[in-house]
Amino acid sequence: MPMEEYLVCHGIPRYTLDGDNIRQGLNKNLGFSPEDREENISFISPYSRDCLNARKIHEVTDLPFFEVFVDVPLDVCEQRDVKVSLQASQSWRN
Repeated sequence: MPMEEYLVCHGIPRYTLDGDNIRQGLNKNLGFSPEDREENISFISPYSRDCLNARKIHEVTDLPFFEVFVDVPLDVCEQRDVKVSLQASQSWRN
């Protein structure tokens, strides 16, 4: 069962953070410069420093924070990738 479906079935509030939906909402004023990309992706927190910042924001605002790590092989991610953005990963894998 996909994680989002599990959470919904158990009445747990959830929001899927994705670079595209963040860019359309909170960060719709950002472009694609390195600085704008860093600010946009900081909400998704792929790096430990960004994750720590997100966790601190939740603590200060008294919101629960859950980090989910999904261990999936790269080839499976590539099969699931609807935007085909992971095809770029081939350049460094080969």
